[in-house]
Amino acid sequence: MTRRVKHTTMLLAVPLLVAGCVVDEDRTRDLRDGRDRPAGASSETPDLPGDPIARPVTGGTSVSRVTVSVDAFGPVEYDGLSVPMVSPDGRFIAAQDAPAPPREQRLAIDVPRPTRPSAYATVSISPLTSGIGGMGGLQSSVEVFDLNAPILLGRDASAEGVLIESPRPDGSRWIGVATWSQEAAQIRWLVRSDAVCAHAVFADAGAILYSKRVGPGSRFRLVHQDRDGQERALVLPDADLVFPLVAPDRRHATCLAVDDDGAITLLLIDLTTGGGTTPGNELGAIVRRFDLASSGGIEGAAQIVAASQSAVSGLSKSDALAGTASPPTESALGPILFHPAMDRCAAIDASRRSLVALAPKSVAAVDAGDGRALCSTPDGLVLWTPGPQAGRGTETRVLSEDYLPRRTASGERPFVLLAPTRRSATTLMAFGMAPTAATP
Repeated sequence: MTRRVKHTTMLLAVPLLVAGCVVDEDRTRDLRDGRDRPAGASSETPDLPGDPIARPVTGGTSVSRVTVSVDAFGPVEYDGLSVPMVSPDGRFIAAQDAPAPPREQRLAIDVPRPTRPSAYATVSISPLTSGIGGMGGLQSSVEVFDLNAPILLGRDASAEGVLIESPRPDGSRWIGVATWSQEAAQIRWLVRSDAVCAHAVFADAGAILYSKRVGPGSRFRLVHQDRDGQERALVLPDADLVFPLVAPDRRHATCLAVDDDGAITLLLIDLTTGGGTTPGNELGAIVRRFDLASSGGIEGAAQIVAASQSAVSGLSKSDALAGTASPPTESALGPILFHPAMDRCAAIDASRRSLVALAPKSVAAVDAGDGRALCSTPDGLVLWTPGPQAGRGTETRVLSEDYLPRRTASGERPFVLLAPTRRSATTLMAFGMAPTAATP
């Protein structure tokens, strides 16, 4: 494998609505409305839970106005589909290069063997820097590629680098981490096997959590691999387990179970509890199930987590939008995903094994500290404070545009915002956002 450095020219543009570039609106509408529902499936969509699902936030954290500073980093070129990954310290961004990889490769379903080296997909890593007067720019990017197979952008990042996946010529799929760099991004392979290994995220202590399909026609199982390569698995006889996410407490994780009819269920898993007694099924106990959609399949599951962020490495329990440390809550919100039946994002409260409904019509959200969430809605970017009743809360406008937020562990730039541009469907504008004041 060789490395190349390529250069891009900075161009600022007016951001547009971000919802279309994050979630396929037609697919989301189908999931929400239950179109193409299998025969015999219920036509009813689940209501919001009737019991309280979130503890009201107290202790002086309620705000009626949020003041933030926003710095422009510049344009990020991407494939128009995969949401770029931001490093935990907020200093780098990784994006899938255009053209977009085939649907089967992106989702790791019925993966065709790559045949043309000229069509192999690549990933680019760029530094996020602000210039004088906020006129930043991504002057250069490092291309991550393999001469023998495509490189696909993964779903998580650590201080070391960003996860990547590589469909190999023999039909297998590897998982690696590409280091953050302005000169040459090295790849360290974490999983190299004959199986299809996909959808990976980082777990605790150098481990990863990913989906694995052992042979043609077999189902995806959920696998936890520690830093020494030891594996524990969770297998369901009637569903594929895909798109895992790790909760902030690192003890819990979620994944989506997709059955033969395409119905999608969210599983909450306690990774510290022994799983089944059957060999190869020792990962952990499923402690809660949430029905999300009666149809949609793996493609619909991908839309549900398209804008989701796994637990951010090094993230403190500070109140990110107040800019000050606050008394820690029992657990931070997350993972956060789009709930088709609720038509909004919802967060897992792992300590209570419950769902927290976030801002109405939200299509993306991240934890903002102290039990609140920063949500992208059609009315703009808002701070959502959940109330004691299901689906109720306080909405505080932060920015008028509905940017896609990404959370970082940086105190100087706790959020990176992404927005599409008018000039190109494969260009995003990147911004850094930090609080300046909050008025009660």
